[in-house]
Amino acid sequence: MKIKFYGTRGSFPTASSEARGIYTLKWGGNTTCLYLTTNNSENFIIDAGTGSRLLGMDLLKTPQNGKTPKILFTHEHQDHVEGIPSFAPFYNPDNEFHVYAKENPRKIEELLRERQRVEFFPVAYSIPGVDGVPCMTAGKMHHDIEKGILTETVEVSYCATNHPDGCVAYKFRERNNIFIFGGDHEFDLKPEVDDKLAQFYEGSKIIALDT
Repeated sequence: MKIKFYGTRGSFPTASSEARGIYTLKWGGNTTCLYLTTNNSENFIIDAGTGSRLLGMDLLKTPQNGKTPKILFTHEHQDHVEGIPSFAPFYNPDNEFHVYAKENPRKIEELLRERQRVEFFPVAYSIPGVDGVPCMTAGKMHHDIEKGILTETVEVSYCATNHPDGCVAYKFRERNNIFIFGGDHEFDLKPEVDDKLAQFYEGSKIIALDT
């Protein structure tokens, strides 16, 4: 199992500034986006902050052989979805993506369509807008994680965290290797949630937390 971090910043992307001692050109400048590859080449994207623009550019260089990554959202706050309009593989009609999120109370597809209304962006997310506005032409199928996450080589599970409007942590288990991406979580405010997460984290080899 391999994990590459394309974005780790919270809330807003940050440009490098040598004068201010901020060096984010290589590390940490983009908002949340991870790319996970299993030993059997099954691929997952976790969140689509501004780091997903760079990930999309890399995916264009790699033959997908009709097998695009599954996209898993921890939640739908700005810094976890704001890279979607610049995610190049969504503009290829030959691509088909499975998108997973905890859809209640608002479905992820509806929210992403709303974010790319013509008033906000010149290309619609999944269906043409008014007056012939173009749309991202890749096929996108949206799923509620409560109904299960279909995978071939790795077991994926999730656990709720403590965050406004909801968020989940994801666990990826491939044989004896376990990776957890913790999502956004405010510790020490709800002990019962902290306790459940502590149990969820047990046995993991690597945990990445966004707190």
